[in-house]
Formats: sequence, C-alpha cells, structure tokens
Amino acid sequence: MDQTIKAVHIFTDSKFILWVKSSFALHGWESTFIVLQPASSNAAHAGSDVIVTTMDHDWKRKVLNIIDTSHIVFHYFLDNHKASLILNSSGRAIHCWCFYGAEVYQQTPLFRDMLYGPVTRLYLRLLPEIKYRVMLRSWYYRILRREKPPVELLQLAIKKISGILWYVPEEIAFINTRIKLPPWYNFQFFSFSDIIPDPEARCQPINKKILIGNSATIENNHLDVLDALQKAQNQAYSVSLPMTYGLFPRYKSLVKRKYSKVLKERVFFLENHLPLEKYYSFLAEHPTAVFLHHRQQALGNVLYMLYIGAKVYLSRENIINQWFRNNQVKVFIFEDDFVDDLNAGSMILEASVAENNGKQIRILLEHQHNLETIQQLEQLIQSKQY
Repeated sequence: MDQTIKAVHIFTDSKFILWVKSSFALHGWESTFIVLQPASSNAAHAGSDVIVTTMDHDWKRKVLNIIDTSHIVFHYFLDNHKASLILNSSGRAIHCWCFYGAEVYQQTPLFRDMLYGPVTRLYLRLLPEIKYRVMLRSWYYRILRREKPPVELLQLAIKKISGILWYVPEEIAFINTRIKLPPWYNFQFFSFSDIIPDPEARCQPINKKILIGNSATIENNHLDVLDALQKAQNQAYSVSLPMTYGLFPRYKSLVKRKYSKVLKERVFFLENHLPLEKYYSFLAEHPTAVFLHHRQQALGNVLYMLYIGAKVYLSRENIINQWFRNNQVKVFIFEDDFVDDLNAGSMILEASVAENNGKQIRILLEHQHNLETIQQLEQLIQSKQY
C-alpha cells in the first residue's frame, strides 16, 4: 500500500506488548497499543507509547474513536469487552482475533465436557463457582446488567472478524468442529528468542524433580496427577507446582491440602511471582514435566521445557499432541506412560531425543509464516479501502 497502515492492538494486560511491538515493527505500519483495565483498578505502567484505558462510563467511545480511524485492529484475547468494540465499530477497520485459547474453552460452554480428568470431575461438585461459572456469568449479564452475556457477544463478534491469527492449525481445525471460526492466518506474535531467551539452556537431569502444571487453575487437573502419583510405587521424586495465578482460591487451597497430605515434604508450591530469568532457572531444575491440560494451555512453558531437554507428559486429550507429532517433537502420554515410567525410574529423556526436540522446537518457532500473513492482511486492507 502507498499509504501508512494504521493498526490498533488491544490488550487486557501489558505483559505481551513488547513482543507484539517487535513483531509489528514493519515498514509502512504505524501501531497504537491500548490496554483495557477495570474501572476499579490502578492503571499499570505500560510504557509511554501505550494507552491504558480504565473502563469507566466513557471508555468505549474513546477507544472506538481510535478504531474507526484505523485500517486494522488486533484483539489479543477476545473477551466480551473487545467483542463489544467489534460490534459497535462503524469504520472500515478490519478486525483480527489474536487467539489465546481461553476465549472458547473458558468463556463458552462448548468445551466444558472435555476439560477435566475423572478425579478432577469428582471434585467439581464441591466447587460450584467453577462448575457453573459460565452459566452464572451469563445470568449476571442478562438479568442483573440487562446486557447480552459474554458468550453471545463472542458469537456475534466472530461474524465481523476478518481473520483469526494463531500458529497451531490442528487446534483451529479442532475448534471448528464445535464453533465456526473466522478464516485462519498462520501468525505468532512472538519470536523464538522471546520464548527461549537462552538457546544454550538445558534442564538438570540429575535432579529427581517433577514439574506439575503451570498455575493454580483447575484445567491443570492437579488431582488426577496426584492420583497417579499415589498409584506409583516409586517415592524417590519430589514435585513442584507453580501456583502463582488462578481465579479460584478454594481450588488452590484444595490442591495444596491434598498434595501436602499425601506427599508431605516431597511437594513444593511456587506461590511468589519470580522475575522471568529466575522462573526459567526454576523450570530448568526439573528434567520431567507434566502438563495434564486437556486443551491447549501453558504452551510457552511446554515449548520451553521441550527445548531444554525435559521429558514432557501431556494428556492424550490435548490437541497439541497431534501438532507435536506432526512436527517430529517427542512427547509422552500421561495416561499411558507416566505411572509405568515412574515405577521404572525412567523419567529422563534420552540425549538424542532431547537434542532432536530442541532442533524441532526451533524450526517450529523460526519461520516465514508471519511475513506471508502480513502480506495477505495488507492485500485485505487494500481491498477494503475501495
């Protein structure tokens, strides 16, 4: 295009903005970055060139004024607020959904039947705030606020979105079996070095430590992992659970109580946020990792652990398994392999397999798909202007 492309990037928080800025430092592009925050929150520092908007009574008009004078808008995590912006925009701007995953897995009831392992499902009856979250949230918006519920806004907004940007085609195909998505464009808003800051990093194979999950969210299926640990005879290993974030404190307390009772001094809970460099060092202490999510989640952690040579166990239900298999990355199936491997003390990846995993992860994250997608989006913008 002869004219400068005006792009708007809309976030819920600022943690990925530096990565996105680097990805869109493009000739002929001019980007504005907006962070939407609750009206009750204190605006976090996000940089001098970032607009932090608290969602007070007039926030939507201010943001729409920017959107409607732009060519393209990128929505990072499509929640109800961004869906509302899409539905109320009146200009020629093309809207793109930068996919995270929780938008469809957590905000809609379409995938609730597949998120939890058998043990975790048993405890859901004790956690109605989780079990009925989508339904209660819909009632809250429909009855108390007299507004369309988030799931309905999402479904309406999808019809006005020109493209969904993500880099796992197998997952897009899977989601399309339950909800019709916009056209898919292969794009990742981070580079290899963002996920792997030290390409020489390796895990410590002498440690008998197992990393379990990435957070205090129930989708980690912590209690199913604990059930497997109880079935195993080998008690020579300690486990670490990152628990620094999660919406539901009663679930976090339940997990801590159950693990502490069974494993006692063999369990460690990481509850304080660490600087990124120290967090990576913490991960590298573990030559074995379990991510028992039944859906795509914690992908940055999974990619990092695979790159540094850890033996990674995923649920057989996770579509990411297929993506890794299709790209020659070796992962193990928790439900099939974990207990037997633990009893045998076979918790470390063979050196040749670890080396190949690292090589394939680099190939997965270093590619030219972004450039191809940017060119396609430029053509789409140009077609909309005439």
